[in-house]
Amino acid sequence: MSGQQLERIMRSLFLLLFFAAGSTRASDEDRIACSFNIFNGGFEISQRLDIYKLKTTDETRKLDGQLRAANSTNWIHLKPESYRMFSTNLAGDFGELLTIKHLSNSFSLSKMEWHPATLVDSNGERIDTRKGSCYLQ
Repeated sequence: MSGQQLERIMRSLFLLLFFAAGSTRASDEDRIACSFNIFNGGFEISQRLDIYKLKTTDETRKLDGQLRAANSTNWIHLKPESYRMFSTNLAGDFGELLTIKHLSNSFSLSKMEWHPATLVDSNGERIDTRKGSCYLQ
């Protein structure tokens, strides 16, 4: 193996590790902090949702309903096995659907950056939508 080939391989490995450290798929162990400021297309709100280990945090659950964005306690990842997505999707046990958009059309979330997000819930008669952003820690 020539010196140039070895250098190319080392550079490729470095870049792979560098980018892998900055972005990841949201795992079941991650903390997701969300803030929502638009309700149903135009009403300003200030609501939040924090999820840790796929459970809504106690701090979020204790918030008044006007400040808490979701009523779900438990969340599951909706992950198609063989299909790459440009968003991370979670479903809550109260029926909410949280969609977090990946930045720059990537297939993974970047940690320590805010990502556009929507939270949708329905009671069978109406659909409520919240827009905001989420942060993966």
